[in-house]
Amino acid sequence: MQPFDTERIAAMEAIFDEGERAVAAFWDALERYLAAQENIRTLAGYYESDAWRADFEADEQGLLPVDLKRGVLSEDGVYNLLTDNDAAKEELRAAAGLTANDYQTRALRTLNPALSPRDVLINGVMGLCGESGEAIDLVKKHLAQGHPLDREKLIGELGDVAWYLAETASAVGCDLETVLKGNLDKLQKRYPDGFDAERSEHRAPDA
Repeated sequence: MQPFDTERIAAMEAIFDEGERAVAAFWDALERYLAAQENIRTLAGYYESDAWRADFEADEQGLLPVDLKRGVLSEDGVYNLLTDNDAAKEELRAAAGLTANDYQTRALRTLNPALSPRDVLINGVMGLCGESGEAIDLVKKHLAQGHPLDREKLIGELGDVAWYLAETASAVGCDLETVLKGNLDKLQKRYPDGFDAERSEHRAPDA
């Protein structure tokens, strides 16, 4: 058994105390940041409106009171705030990890903009079938033809399946997190204590 070390304990205690302070400060700052988002959206709408342009021009013409605080009329001020706000959101997303909805948004940036809503739906479901077939073919070659399983290529095919899943969900006006949560809710109802062969064999057709 390793002997105790009072210096080690004291060092870890200092880290513990600093960690508690840092986490508490983070939650205070995050609460203020999230509470400010609605007002920042209001500010963004003002900055992009004719009202801001009218106020800016009035300032340029010297029509505003000298003692009026008007940093919001700086050409760069609001833009910099909005840019920094977006950067903060990206940092939070990066710290939290990639969510399903983040993936859907970023993946669909590569969606062909020329497709009609009907074509997006057709492309989505056909793509799901096609990419699933690519995955099946890799496993078939491994099991039936003696090929080494190409793990990296299979992972790539699964990524393609995910892309078409995101497209299909988008085509019917649904985000991926809703799709995934709905599936988990269904499975929880079907197998509340985990998979059960008896429940699987005798479950209702729509369960």
